[in-house]
Amino acid sequence: MAYDLAQDPVRRLGDVLEAGAVRGDAALTALRGDRVGPPVAVRRWPWAVGAAVLGAAAGAGVALLVGRLLLGRDAPDAQDPADLEAVVDRPVSR
Repeated sequence: MAYDLAQDPVRRLGDVLEAGAVRGDAALTALRGDRVGPPVAVRRWPWAVGAAVLGAAAGAGVALLVGRLLLGRDAPDAQDPADLEAVVDRPVSR
């Protein structure tokens, strides 16, 4: 029984290495410009585009939350920067 348990991970590792070898060979074949056969040729661009869109949406959501929660808002009686007036801007009355 212990022998069977020890052989199972070894068999799985062999399967993983074989799949990696097949995919690596297909990648090299594709880089050479040859056609890749159907067992390895799988369209993955929809998943990549979906992941990119979800990542962008998650990043925008995090940026919005950080802007609202961590940075806070101005005080209710805060002056608008355009309304500020420096002391040197006032006319001198004599």
